[in-house]
Amino acid sequence: NFYQIWESNWSNRGQAGGVRQKSSTGDNGSRARQRSSTGGDKNKKAVDTDDKNLKASVKASAKASAKSSAPTAPADTSPTRAPAAVAPLDRKIKPGNEERVLHGLRVLSLSYHVLCKHLSRLAKLFTQEKDIVELVVIFYSHILDRNHFADLMRGLSVPVQSGIGLRIGYQNFWDPLRPDYHFHLRLFILDEYEVAKRLKNICVKDKEVSSYKNLKINGRTIPAVTEDESVWGILTGHVMDGVVPTNVLDFDFVISKSSMHETAARVIQKFYRLKFK
Repeated sequence: NFYQIWESNWSNRGQAGGVRQKSSTGDNGSRARQRSSTGGDKNKKAVDTDDKNLKASVKASAKASAKSSAPTAPADTSPTRAPAAVAPLDRKIKPGNEERVLHGLRVLSLSYHVLCKHLSRLAKLFTQEKDIVELVVIFYSHILDRNHFADLMRGLSVPVQSGIGLRIGYQNFWDPLRPDYHFHLRLFILDEYEVAKRLKNICVKDKEVSSYKNLKINGRTIPAVTEDESVWGILTGHVMDGVVPTNVLDFDFVISKSSMHETAARVIQKFYRLKFK
């Protein structure tokens, strides 16, 4: 066959044939090495591609795990609803729940402070006058803007204003710069006697308006009085010096803006005189 003839030809040629065999063998080896190197390059490129794909998959899985581990809000499957309407300001507390609500507010007052406008809104929730008085008494020591307490008083009814004056004391909260609200003064109590006397001084100096409105002495309505120094005798019942008056006064006090400014100036001057005496 072909292979036998080929072997005989090469064996008869001797050294020359051996050299040719070696050279051919070398050529075959080089070709094999070339093929192997080419295959190695291809394998190396395939490995590099696999590494890149592996890194990309690792990054993608890391991002996916981070998103899945982050807290997400539960899906809202409830049907769409219209926003809840704000409760109207004229909403009242149900009868019979006032004591429970006041008890809760008394507990809250130990930790929170309020403004006068907040207290005014809370007062609109109650229907009984005694409950409104109790509400103001609860939060009075926790009010941050005492200079607006007169605004709160003017927004309350006359019985509520009188009740607040009895419970807290006019001497503790009345402001000589803005005393334009209702007063219920018992002249046989020293603090209220002093307030009545200071109001009389403001009234005498204020010539623009009539300060005493709806004046009642011991429940009896008094017509318009001359607002000069003699008005004090009418208010006290013309008692002698050193005698404690027993009259109870009810009136709405009014003050003009000019008198308010003069009173403010006198208060400031008195403060500085006492401070730098």
